[in-house]
Amino acid sequence: MAKTKLCIILLFLAGSGRAQQIIPLYSGPIPNATSYAMQEIASEKDGRVIWYQKVSKPTLTIFLPAKEKASGAGVIIFPGGGYSGESYDGEGTRIAETFIAHGVVAFVVKYRLPSDSIMVDKSIGPLQDAQRAIQVVRARATEWEPRAGQNRDHGFFGGRAFGRHGGHSIRRAADREYEPYQPAARFYDSGLSGHFDA
Repeated sequence: MAKTKLCIILLFLAGSGRAQQIIPLYSGPIPNATSYAMQEIASEKDGRVIWYQKVSKPTLTIFLPAKEKASGAGVIIFPGGGYSGESYDGEGTRIAETFIAHGVVAFVVKYRLPSDSIMVDKSIGPLQDAQRAIQVVRARATEWEPRAGQNRDHGFFGGRAFGRHGGHSIRRAADREYEPYQPAARFYDSGLSGHFDA
């Protein structure tokens, strides 16, 4: 059974790599979602999405380093924005580009923001997405980096708050706000002793 390390870190770092891949965070129905179809707003500048608002369909964007630079490490990035939106370029894409330049696989999460319109319980919506992102990356780590062994999550401001909460809460099944992605998946948390179901 594969083991990976989980460590919550706060890094503020300013590349070249392989083509990006964008996948839905949930392969089926989005948990805790209402039937309301909110129109997402993406603000662009110079061909790059710099800000997201009204996110209702969370995604995971995978940034892969050049094969000759790959280190086997990975980081999950939660762009901040004080819950008014998500600074996707400055606190997401550009950070990912810095990581891949240093051989680290980067995953940028476009997550739902608290909203009564699209969530049954807005208090757990962003946390569900944070936990799901960690879960998906762990379950599919070797698909993106065959030598995967160290995965970390990294958030700014609002993203940092639930990224940290998501990382801690995933340790205990009682705190989990999502359905298992791969029931047999387990991980080692470097901050605690023992193994925990993911």
